[in-house]
Amino acid sequence: MNFTELMRLAGGHVEARLIQAAVELAIFDVLENSAAAAEAVANRLELEPEAAELLLNALASLELLHKQDATFSLTETAAKYLLKSSPQYVGGMIRFESLLWSCWEKLPEAIRSGQPVRLPNMYQDDPAETEIFIAAMDSLVNARGDAEVTANAIDWSGIAELLDVGSGPATYSIALCKRLPQASRHDLRSTRHPHDHRKICSGSRHGRTNPAHLRRLPDGSLPGKLRPHFSVQHYPWRKL
Repeated sequence: MNFTELMRLAGGHVEARLIQAAVELAIFDVLENSAAAAEAVANRLELEPEAAELLLNALASLELLHKQDATFSLTETAAKYLLKSSPQYVGGMIRFESLLWSCWEKLPEAIRSGQPVRLPNMYQDDPAETEIFIAAMDSLVNARGDAEVTANAIDWSGIAELLDVGSGPATYSIALCKRLPQASRHDLRSTRHPHDHRKICSGSRHGRTNPAHLRRLPDGSLPGKLRPHFSVQHYPWRKL
């Protein structure tokens, strides 16, 4: 390793924070439809103009924006992964990485004490943090295409019911129900976050589900601890 590589590693937080700040400030979204000058971006997002221009120039140096004369536009990577409107938007995971910043800055304290710097609660105590965590899991899977790979890698013929033990944001369930439009999806109440319920029942960018078919199942429907509390009936997926 040479000196340049060493310093790149030592200062890697700079690039990370630039991207995290840009996602939080919706820099990429404001450039979705057309290129714009720094002043126009700043005015639209209510940012300090000179500071906004510094951030835009930094993003251009990271090859996340194109700069031509005094205007900025999205690169292919930014349009694919950093626009909220993109099916492969990974901003949810980037927002979660930003949430972890306060933990990583306390790493020396953790090494000295041998104790965690935050409660190991999987971000379940604070609803706002839980929402960010769930959105992170959803956006990461969608960006990588994991759910679609899973849905296409297995022969699902003859499958009429799905049991989602982990549930979370229901990303895998949605992909599987696109493949199995008449299947019922079961999960455990304790594993489903409200984000999951809203995504399935109010419709998402992937399709819609009829909320009238959210119903309790009788106890004992499945053996042991795998007893679902609700069943969600998915109808044939189609463009709306």
